[in-house]
Amino acid sequence: MIPYLVVFILSAICSFAAYNVQKARPVFWTLIVLSVLLPALLSGYRDMTVGIDVLLYGVSAFNDTYWIETFRDLWVREDDVRMEVGYVAFNWIIRHSTEDIFWFFFWQQFFALSIVQIACWRMQDKLNAPLLYTLYLVYYYCISMCHLRQMFAVAIVVLAYSFAIDRQWLKFGICLLLAMIFHRSAVFVGIVYLAHFVISDEEPVNPKYLLALLIGGTIFVVLFPPLMYLAIDYGLMDAKYAKYAEDVGNRVHKADLLITGVMYLFYRIDKDNYHYANSIRIFSLMALFILACGMYNDVAQRIAYYLNIYLFINILCLAHKQDRLRLSYAEIALMSLLVVQFVYIGLRFRFAEVIPYTSSTLGIG
Repeated sequence: MIPYLVVFILSAICSFAAYNVQKARPVFWTLIVLSVLLPALLSGYRDMTVGIDVLLYGVSAFNDTYWIETFRDLWVREDDVRMEVGYVAFNWIIRHSTEDIFWFFFWQQFFALSIVQIACWRMQDKLNAPLLYTLYLVYYYCISMCHLRQMFAVAIVVLAYSFAIDRQWLKFGICLLLAMIFHRSAVFVGIVYLAHFVISDEEPVNPKYLLALLIGGTIFVVLFPPLMYLAIDYGLMDAKYAKYAEDVGNRVHKADLLITGVMYLFYRIDKDNYHYANSIRIFSLMALFILACGMYNDVAQRIAYYLNIYLFINILCLAHKQDRLRLSYAEIALMSLLVVQFVYIGLRFRFAEVIPYTSSTLGIG
């Protein structure tokens, strides 16, 4: 766990320093690149035993794409092995440049984290951009070391949210389509667009909508298995997840439920700022019900990844102060919650074998 925390701290320092020297553009971009480069290198130098999905499909996908010769073959390959064409194409590009999988691990993180930094930069007038990047590292980095495909999608969805905050729905939709070519589950992010039809910027969220969400969420949890089968039938989810539809033995992380529940209360930071406060109330409840479906399998928990980052964005927008070096109490509270969660899940569940970090090249582990 120590290597991750050290890199998070160094990367956060670079990011915060960058946003405080923006007028010196060469220095700003150098620090931003460093904030991305450090975690990307940590990912690249890891052993192949770090992250369950690495050996499950990561290494084989990287090696097998070498034999793809035409653009058409990318789509055929995608149909054969049920991997999204974006992920296959990314592997193909790297594999035709090198046979060293270090570069795939490196470029995967560099690509994703660069997109997140671009999204943070776009929202810098609305929230504490370096803090959002730091929250992303703490909450998503270890997950991304295992869930190789989905984290491409999550990063692009962060960029989509930078447009959603401004209600630029066309650009949001384009980003969403791009995310889906890396992981089909990104289709569920469309719920963000639909939810904004009932989220007012001029008055508190209507209690009848909250009641409808509570009733609908309960029904969603109860009927999750058949709804999952329906999504599989329509091609929204891979058929391999069918066997998990009623895997009742799966455990929901209580820390996830607790923290998401606590995030509901953040709307009180400035409950008269309806633009963000209403979004926090709606999406925290949605995330809670989706996480509750984790009693069936981990698919629901993966869908919650998309909603949680939108919650972080709305909370930071609501708590935003102009002085970037001085964090508000709400920002400190959110950061503290996620750090505690990271340590707890890391020690208890090891992020699907991402912890402990080992690297024969760096002499760690």
